[in-house]
Amino acid sequence: MSAAGDAHGLRALVTGAARGIGRAMALRLALDSETRFALPAQLVIADRLGDELQDLALALRARGATVQVCVGDLAEGAEPARLAAAAAAFGGLDCVASNAGFAKPASLLDAAVEDWDRSFAVHVRAAWLLGKSTHALLAQARGCLVLTTSVSASQASPPLAAYSASKAAQLMLMRQMAVEWGRTASASTPCRRG
Repeated sequence: MSAAGDAHGLRALVTGAARGIGRAMALRLALDSETRFALPAQLVIADRLGDELQDLALALRARGATVQVCVGDLAEGAEPARLAAAAAAFGGLDCVASNAGFAKPASLLDAAVEDWDRSFAVHVRAAWLLGKSTHALLAQARGCLVLTTSVSASQASPPLAAYSASKAAQLMLMRQMAVEWGRTASASTPCRRG
């Protein structure tokens, strides 16, 4: 990640920010901006869960961060470009954390086509479109794109057929991005405790 400039703190876009890993990422980015650069972060936070996203925005603003809240669904093809447009106001991005995701339990035999398609839309297509839409902003700041993958990307996880397959595709997408775009792209695989 590039060093933040004199005029701004860390500039980041975090999807799936309302809960869990995404929420922790946004809070950590705000803290890192304060401690590393003595400047408040500039964040675009996105999720479908508007009320929880607003709660996070309040917590981030209490730390001095500039926050743009984007409530939307990454399964919608236009959403990644909308998020990139919101982040463009920062003049560059130090980090894009593509963290939005979900798992709907179903075996290969029981999975509904709609659920399969939605899993690939959120985990793979949205990550690709988000990377594509923010590429220039990341390149300008020498920033990085991080996709939150899963151990299910390389290890089948019954009864999560669509989730496992889409996370495997997401991991390969990240590898392709790294080959084509260089150090701009990387993947993170959270581990479960115990």
